Amino acid sequence: MKKSKIFVAWILVLILAMSMSLAACGEKSPTTTTKEPATNKVTSTESNISFEFPTGWSEEELNDVASIEQAKPSTEEYFILIEEPRDDFSDDFTLDGYAEVIANAMLEVIDSSNMGDWEEIQIGDADIPALQVEIKGEVENIKVAYLLTVFQSDSKFYQGLSWSLQSKYNSVKPNFQDILNTVDLG
Repeated sequence: MKKSKIFVAWILVLILAMSMSLAACGEKSPTTTTKEPATNKVTSTESNISFEFPTGWSEEELNDVASIEQAKPSTEEYFILIEEPRDDFSDDFTLDGYAEVIANAMLEVIDSSNMGDWEEIQIGDADIPALQVEIKGEVENIKVAYLLTVFQSDSKFYQGLSWSLQSKYNSVKPNFQDILNTVDLG
């Protein structure tokens, strides 16, 4: 009987050793692991401009005239890009003028709106000059905060509009800035 207990214990040790070595064989070394890309490049439906969005963002219908529409509903983060040909505006129309027109149009449809001061910034690797402002207010009784960024190329004016609930805006605003800084005019 003592021999059978030793034999069973020996078999258990062998099974344990084999399962541990099989598990070790199945593990991948850190250099061979395959990771999902951290970002997804999204190119406009109207031109070659593109942005990179973090994993978790996806295409959503947000605006009828937007050439890029992306959202991350789980964290209430939204982004659209609207492009307008510069030929549609007078020759002396400036980025400042465009910014004013767009902001005023937004203020007309946002209740209890509050607009911050325009900031001159640069976005993307090419340091594209841009103007940016925060607008807060209510749309259909929902408190919303927008980050409006306008910029231009030789042929187009662009408005990048990011938004979230006011209660989440401060925590997601860095994500919006990160997305804007991936802009590539193509």
